[in-house]
Amino acid sequence: SELEKAELYIIATSDSSIEELSHYIPYEDTLVVHTSGSLGTNVLKGDYRKGVFYPFQTFTKNKEIMRYDDVPIFVEAQIKEDEDALYKLADKISNEVHRTTHEKRLKIHMAGVWVSNFTNHLYYIGNEICKEADIPFDVLRPLIEETALKIQNMEPYEAQTGPARRNDDIVIERHLEILERDSRLQQLYKLLTDSIKRTYHND
Repeated sequence: SELEKAELYIIATSDSSIEELSHYIPYEDTLVVHTSGSLGTNVLKGDYRKGVFYPFQTFTKNKEIMRYDDVPIFVEAQIKEDEDALYKLADKISNEVHRTTHEKRLKIHMAGVWVSNFTNHLYYIGNEICKEADIPFDVLRPLIEETALKIQNMEPYEAQTGPARRNDDIVIERHLEILERDSRLQQLYKLLTDSIKRTYHND
């Protein structure tokens, strides 16, 4: 069936599907946006006006977002009038709306990968280590929560703790000995430890 005419179309799908779906919008006098953090407007292939409406949050199936008004939204468009319209729409949803460019949005997206995706993978590794020791992951939850709460009021630089921050090589070597059975995990531990050491002890 033919797509109904609208002033705005939002393509909210995986990055790999955006270009294909963008071909199905036949109208020229309309605005089409995608919600990707990493792709530019050039991925949209129709003759319509183009933009981006990027909610900066992690979305997981069957996990509801509690407060949409706290989710930052980044907007971008080829012409100012469209960007203004997207800003007004985003402002009805969120208390934190930002105009951006593709280059800045890509950096924001990458920063999100560091603090969310990589961090969650570290939770996974911590969980696997707990399983080996026959200890429930629940023992880590208060530590995870306190670390997250600290950076609500502190810069991450100030919040850092642990053996690498203290330059405690004796503890670090003990941890590396435990990880000898898994060279990739040992290498990851070394890389992160070295990054922390360089941040705080490079002078």
